[in-house]
Amino acid sequence: MSYSESYKITHDIDWFFQSQGRFFHVASNGGDIPNLIDDKNNRQLQRMTEKLEKLFEVERINNNQDDYDYTSFYQYAEKGFVSIDRKGESYEDQDYFVVARPKNWETPPPHISDQVPELDIESFNINIDGLQ
Repeated sequence: MSYSESYKITHDIDWFFQSQGRFFHVASNGGDIPNLIDDKNNRQLQRMTEKLEKLFEVERINNNQDDYDYTSFYQYAEKGFVSIDRKGESYEDQDYFVVARPKNWETPPPHISDQVPELDIESFNINIDGLQ
């Protein structure tokens, strides 16, 4: 079952996807997320990622001028995810920026890669600044 619209609007949901061999952690910041992200499976994936070892050196991409606490973003990057945050103002905006990523970011996170849903970034109109 996917998250309800009212839940998505009122919560900063951590969700995960893979695209073209890269693995992403996303903070929704009260925005829309794809319906293919099942709430039960996503919560299970959150628990699984918490248990992963930190295997990667982190490259911090965002200069954090607003002094936000990006600790959890760095932790996801240490586990193999490109960690992105939503900057869009409205619920529908799908504009994100990279906060942190593993330096060897083409390597999938171990043990869970088959659990992370595949998403075509272009079909959901996701724009990610800092993704090279």
